[in-house]
Amino acid sequence: MNDTVPIVVTADPGIFGAPAEAPAHPRRRIASRTFACALILGVLGDALLRTNGLGINFPMWVLAAVAAILWLSTARPDTRRRAAPVLAVPVLFFASAFAWRDADGLLVLNMVAMLVAFGVLAFVLSGWPASLREGRLMEYFLGAASLGLSAAVGAPLLALSDGALAEQRDRPRRGVMMAVGRGLLIALPLVVIFGALLSAADARFEQLVNSLIAIDVAKVMQHVVFAAFVGWVTAGYLRTAVVADTPLGVEGPVRGMPRLKLGIVEIAVPLALVDALFLTFVVLQLPYLFGGAAHVQSAPGLTVAGYARRGFFELLTVAVLVLPLLLGGAALLREERPRDARTFRWLGGTMLALVAVMMLSALQRMRLYAASFGLTEDRIYATAIMGWLAIVFVLFAATVLRGRRSGFVLGAIVCGWVTVAVLDAINPQAIVVRTNVERAVNGAPLDDRYVASLDGDAAPALAEALVRLDGGARCSILRRFERTTKNRALGLPEDWRWWNASRSRAFRIAQAATANGALSDCPAAPPGS
Repeated sequence: MNDTVPIVVTADPGIFGAPAEAPAHPRRRIASRTFACALILGVLGDALLRTNGLGINFPMWVLAAVAAILWLSTARPDTRRRAAPVLAVPVLFFASAFAWRDADGLLVLNMVAMLVAFGVLAFVLSGWPASLREGRLMEYFLGAASLGLSAAVGAPLLALSDGALAEQRDRPRRGVMMAVGRGLLIALPLVVIFGALLSAADARFEQLVNSLIAIDVAKVMQHVVFAAFVGWVTAGYLRTAVVADTPLGVEGPVRGMPRLKLGIVEIAVPLALVDALFLTFVVLQLPYLFGGAAHVQSAPGLTVAGYARRGFFELLTVAVLVLPLLLGGAALLREERPRDARTFRWLGGTMLALVAVMMLSALQRMRLYAASFGLTEDRIYATAIMGWLAIVFVLFAATVLRGRRSGFVLGAIVCGWVTVAVLDAINPQAIVVRTNVERAVNGAPLDDRYVASLDGDAAPALAEALVRLDGGARCSILRRFERTTKNRALGLPEDWRWWNASRSRAFRIAQAATANGALSDCPAAPPGS
């Protein structure tokens, strides 16, 4: 079904907020507003985001985008737009992390969480899935794919098929303004191209142009391209959220797609074999899981270092892959008899129980690793993901395994948002520093080069560590602070758009820590350090 068919006057008046008897074209009006918002956001994106770094500029642009979405959403039915302000909260929260936190890994997680929140906001406004709570994984997946497709090709559809640039005959003044705007859009590239060619052809004409318009054409084109890119992607997203009747490329394939179904034998055989494989692994892991480091050391050919370093991320990957395996099995199962569902529940429940033991084994390895070698950011993030998976598995067991798929996908998304928000609050880099410094105070070696390489989020914990450390570790931290003070852009950015609370605080801490000759007792840093 083509979602670009214009809506006639007899459409439901509540959808677009215009009386049905008015000789207006509601879809064109909302498309025109959407196109204008996309243009403004594109220009604003060039002004805020086209810089060498992200800081307060990113949440400022996102705030403008959210405001535009909420304003445009007034053209949607009350039942859809009612939840929009609520879903705007996680979007703005995760965007604000770019002005709050400085750890690269943490910002990646915030970016993913923010994009998911933007996607869910578009789902609510577009009405796909019809109910977020009742929506299935495939509907969410297709909706996300549709958003990506609309971001790529939605802008021209908004301008042409939806009538964003069409004449508004019911409003003559607006029609004239739109006509002038269309003329300028057509004329601009022509004037630039022909002007550049004529300037290259004659020196006197070039001097005249330069005297009238003292601009750097190459620089202007860079701004135009960047603003056009931001506006293009934004227009495609907004089209799905507030203009299109159905997500681009979704409804037709979904309704006409034959649903593949398999019998219990085809589902049970692979699940049973994987269960047997997992059971074998778990049986071998039980002595190490409950015996601790002493049992590991007593095992021939196995050391605590080898046991701790190996397996954590592999077991995490296993846990991640089990979820789509069970979801796929639940979606493909053809329940011909009541016992088919019971068989799947028993096999799936057994797999979840075995994976739970494997996750405990992974956490045991992480604990031994931290005790033997210290803590790293990657292991904190991986542990957080494992905690989120554990909650998702419980949710899966309570919903899908019991034949009640309602709420599973939305619950998993919300748990993911909460996990990232908790990471933002606890500051993983500070935990890494404090854990490793505590080990060093108790006599364990400290990887001072790694600790000193952390981002601005670690600065308060590093300052606390200075009074507890001495020798080379203390000097490594002081040299790190000295390097920070030389980068004045951290404390007072040359471009205000880069400003970040964590980086600014790190600069002030570094200035205080290196004042009064604090480095006088430290040897010179080795070359290339």
